[in-house]
Amino acid sequence: MTLSSDLSTVLHVYNALKFHELVDDDLPLLADIDRYFEKSKCIWNGWDKPEQGKFVYRLHLSMGATNEMAMYAQDRAAGEKPAKKPTYSHAKIERTRQTSKRVSTTIDPAEVSLSYRRYCQHDFKVTNKMLEEGRQHQGLDLHKPLTIDPKDPFPIPWQIHEARTRLLFPSILDDFDSRLLIYNMVAVGTVLSQFLYDTFHPDSNEHVAKYEAKLRASGASDVRGDLRSFVNCGISDAILASLDYDPDPERFQYLGEAFEEFFYSLDLDRVCIFEGLDL
Repeated sequence: MTLSSDLSTVLHVYNALKFHELVDDDLPLLADIDRYFEKSKCIWNGWDKPEQGKFVYRLHLSMGATNEMAMYAQDRAAGEKPAKKPTYSHAKIERTRQTSKRVSTTIDPAEVSLSYRRYCQHDFKVTNKMLEEGRQHQGLDLHKPLTIDPKDPFPIPWQIHEARTRLLFPSILDDFDSRLLIYNMVAVGTVLSQFLYDTFHPDSNEHVAKYEAKLRASGASDVRGDLRSFVNCGISDAILASLDYDPDPERFQYLGEAFEEFFYSLDLDRVCIFEGLDL
């Protein structure tokens, strides 16, 4: 699986469990990751996080499904029998992903990091929101002109560099204060994969074992030949369907406990860029 698919699976299930108050909403690492990506189109489709009745629909959108495919999955989760299963192709899904404002299967770092937007995309705009927060923004006087003064004794390229540096530096501080820069995202990806493997492993769950055997017999795999992505997505789909419509969501208390046990016992030095950092 990719980091984005692992991340989407974990965060969608975590969100549904939090909605039903079945898990702590401030788990080490996961609470930070949840906050970082709350505006990511890849995870949440540009909307607020889903509430009960939309868990399945939004998971499928985050996996790159078209609106028709996601609605079909939600209707099936509700116990309805849609008249016709929507047809699709990888080409159609890719076209939808490229043109839709809601469907994306890749994480855009610009959605997460202001310093990335400044440095890599040369976005040096000062927003009204920043101005409304006060004259000083992390030590930057936002009312000091950021325009070029031809009469200034400094050469124009130096003026441009100075103005952009004054905007870039506080954005780096903002990212650090938000705890974004303290984590190695590659290591985070391995932790999420481990959590899914440990939680959805067929050796410890007979239902998962039966589901995996069924997929294996059908020859299912993703484009990289990985069966686990289908297993994780299928299981998450079934869990979210129950949390959407099951009158007794309390039966998933064990899953909330699995989240808590894993992330509370996680050695954060595995994912922190600076070892021994006090979190």
